[in-house]
Amino acid sequence: MALQVGTITKGVQVFGERVWDTSFGIPSLSSPRPFERMELTWERAFGGTDDSHPEYPERCEANPVGRGFRSTRSRRGLDGLPLPNLEDPRAPLRSTRERPLPCGFGPLPPHWTPRARLAGTYDDTWQKERLPLLPEDFDERHHLVAPADQWLAGYVQGGEPVKVVGATPEGVLEFPLPALLPEVVVKLGAARETPPCRCDTVHIDCERKLLTLVWRARCGIHGRVPSLHWVKVQLARGAHVA
Repeated sequence: MALQVGTITKGVQVFGERVWDTSFGIPSLSSPRPFERMELTWERAFGGTDDSHPEYPERCEANPVGRGFRSTRSRRGLDGLPLPNLEDPRAPLRSTRERPLPCGFGPLPPHWTPRARLAGTYDDTWQKERLPLLPEDFDERHHLVAPADQWLAGYVQGGEPVKVVGATPEGVLEFPLPALLPEVVVKLGAARETPPCRCDTVHIDCERKLLTLVWRARCGIHGRVPSLHWVKVQLARGAHVA
C-alpha cells in the first residue's frame, strides 16, 4: 500500500495473518494467509504488551496496542505468536530479537513515545517554577498527530497531488487537494483582526471517499476576553476548489 501527498511518499507492506513457527527448532516466519481486506490500524503494526512475567511486565511504548512484541523476560511461548500485518518494506522483521518501529498511517496518541518524547520535562523544577504552563523544553511538534514520515515541510497550499494505492476497490485513488482559503475575522472591541488561516492537516478516509482538511488561525486575546464580540469564518474572495 502506498501514499503520496505533495512531496511526501510512503509505502507499507501489508501481509495476511502470520505467526512465529518453531516446528523445526529454529524460529521462522510462517507464510502469510490470503486476505481480501486488512485494517490499516496500529493494532496491525508491530507492538503490543507482554505481561506474561508477573514481576516484569513490559510493553512497546511506541505502540502498546500492536502485535509481535515480546519481553526479554517473557514467559510466553514463541510458537504461534502473531506477527504484524503492517511493515516498513525497507526494514522487514526477520529475527525474534528485532523490535522494528511500528509502521502505519493513522494518528498517534500523545502518550506514545513518538509524541511523548516531545512533550517536555515535568519534574520538580517544572512544578515549582512553571506549573500550569508548559515546560520550557516542550516541543510544538508534540501536537502533530501523524507519524513523523507524514509531516509536511510547510502548510498545505492547495493543488498538491494525492495518490493512494491499494486502499480502495478500484486500486488507485488520485486527486489534487482543493485550493480553498478560509478567512477568519475576529471582532475585538471596535477593531477587527484577520489572523492568517493556514491548512496544516489532511485526513483521507478511503472507505467513505471523504477528504477532511483542517485550517487554523491564532489570535491573542489574553486580557481582552471581555471585548471579544464575535468570530466569523468565511471563504476569502476569489477562493475556489481546484
